[in-house]
Amino acid sequence: MVKYRIEVDRRKCKRCGYCYSIDKVHFEPAPVMGIFEKVYAKIAGSFFLNKSRVVGGSLNKSKSAGIFDDEKIDLSRKAEDLCPASAITITEL
Repeated sequence: MVKYRIEVDRRKCKRCGYCYSIDKVHFEPAPVMGIFEKVYAKIAGSFFLNKSRVVGGSLNKSKSAGIFDDEKIDLSRKAEDLCPASAITITEL
C-alpha cells in the first residue's frame, strides 16, 4: 500500500473549514493556540476560527503533518485542490 504525507501550513490557513468539511478522515479544526485567537474566538463565537490540523498528526503553531496509507486519499486531494490558501500539501512516500 502506498503511504502519503499530508501537511497543513498553518501560517497560510485562512480557517475556512473546506478541508475538514470535505475530508473528516484526515483533517479537523485544531484548538486555538494563542491569547489573541482565544479572545477573538470568544468574541466571534465561530466554529471556523480554528486553523486546520491533520488528524492524529504532529501539531505546532506553523505546521501540522501526518502519514497515512488508507484508501481515502482522493478526499484529501480534493481538499488540497480546493484550499483557497494553498495551505495543504500531499506527498506520496
